[in-house]
Amino acid sequence: MIGWPRYPALGDVHMLREVAPGLFVGSAAALLARDESGDRYRWGSWVECAHDSHGLTRAVERSRAAVGAVIPHTAILSLRDCAPIAARDLDAALLVVRAARESGDGPSLVSCAGGVSRSAVVAFAMLRAEGISHVEALRRVSSHGFDVGGYNPAGVASVEAWVAMRRDRARGEREPVRA
Repeated sequence: MIGWPRYPALGDVHMLREVAPGLFVGSAAALLARDESGDRYRWGSWVECAHDSHGLTRAVERSRAAVGAVIPHTAILSLRDCAPIAARDLDAALLVVRAARESGDGPSLVSCAGGVSRSAVVAFAMLRAEGISHVEALRRVSSHGFDVGGYNPAGVASVEAWVAMRRDRARGEREPVRA
């Protein structure tokens, strides 16, 4: 059995870790990371959790500057540290991560400036959407002693509300409405 998270030998600048098969969390620098063999990762999807409009501009520039890195599925979200995340943003992230997995385009990277808060909470949401428990998902996305749940409780709470909403929606679609 593989233990999660897995840490590629890249150094702390990337804060890169694989939290589930093909799902990576890291800093903005991880977009240009190289794998263990020295080749640049061929990301199938990229979810950038930018802090503000300036961050969004930088994220797009980083994407364009990634030599030879055409990323088929992307979502660039405008998120604030230690703040709730809107369900529409979590839905967008899930859509691109699943599209990459289903198409076989390559692994998914969820990134933000440092790779420890905004991106970790979005990756936490991706794990929760796959049915991984709250405790296990938090353990996987927390990095280098950084407790995501303790640092960003509003983000984690918004993910749990999103998970409950998705579960309720799924139940409503399966169960007929009784008059």
